[in-house]
Amino acid sequence: MFINRSQAWSLLQRHADTDVRSLRLADLCQEDRVTSMVAVHNSTVDVEEGGKSGGAGHLLLVDFSRQRMTLDTINHLLRLSVATQINERIHDLAWGRLASGQKTAQQKYNHSTGYNG
Repeated sequence: MFINRSQAWSLLQRHADTDVRSLRLADLCQEDRVTSMVAVHNSTVDVEEGGKSGGAGHLLLVDFSRQRMTLDTINHLLRLSVATQINERIHDLAWGRLASGQKTAQQKYNHSTGYNG
């Protein structure tokens, strides 16, 4: 399935055209928007210590407040990711599995050079 042929894509595109396009910098700087479009995650899991809890921790800050998007945009993007099974694709890529018909970089190199070994 092509991503731009899904219903989720159509809804996202309509949302972008009607709700997001009109956002201005003044809209993006409103206090309530800033607090709703910033997420903070604090982890005390130490990756270098084999995942043991404790230690100084790690902080992840995601700030979408100055982006031309709304919370509805994020919801539309999440629906699109479900509709296109993006989680499965990311998992497959992480484990070195490719979509059917795709070649690995090594296979492409071998084909381009004529190597058969």
